[in-house]
Amino acid sequence: MPEKIKYATLLEVKAAVRKLGIKNSRAYRLRWQEDPRLPANPYIDYASEWLSWYDLCGSERPIEKYLTLAEAREAVARLGIWTVAHYSTDHHKDPKLPGDLRFYPNFKGWPEFIGKSIYKDFYKTLSEASRAALALGINSYHQYTTLKRYKADPKLPANPSTIYPDWQNWKHFFGTNHLVPAYESYELASAAAISLGYPTFK
Repeated sequence: MPEKIKYATLLEVKAAVRKLGIKNSRAYRLRWQEDPRLPANPYIDYASEWLSWYDLCGSERPIEKYLTLAEAREAVARLGIWTVAHYSTDHHKDPKLPGDLRFYPNFKGWPEFIGKSIYKDFYKTLSEASRAALALGINSYHQYTTLKRYKADPKLPANPSTIYPDWQNWKHFFGTNHLVPAYESYELASAAAISLGYPTFK
């Protein structure tokens, strides 16, 4: 069997790869045999010219994220971000910031991450805040925000969506998505509030 004739230069390999529409190393390993002149391991055959798979395929190298939570915190401070909502809209200004800070295993919640004093007296988790609101008989956005019944408990934030990173929506917050069971009546909620030591709303 005659020896396979390979491309003389890496530049020719690049042209062949891009003609096939191969965009990454995984696709190359699956499809390199579609062109009999392509080698199985171009980084070996063209070692003196080789740079990377991104260079070979003509694809853009993805921007690496900050390696540590501390680096991400510094970047967030530079951008002047101090709420979850602000992060959601502005984190893209630094492409090295992930879309979700839970990307970092040691991320323990937005209050601890941002270190702002306005967070220190709020419930630590969304679940705690949700249960406290329900204990006060608050079970709708109108009651919570428009009537400002959250003020009956100083540990409830005015806008929980900006405090808790795992916020989804108001239905989720009030338990209609089965996060926590809703109380059947205001009387039951009031009794629960008293038993838990929460202030009641009059």
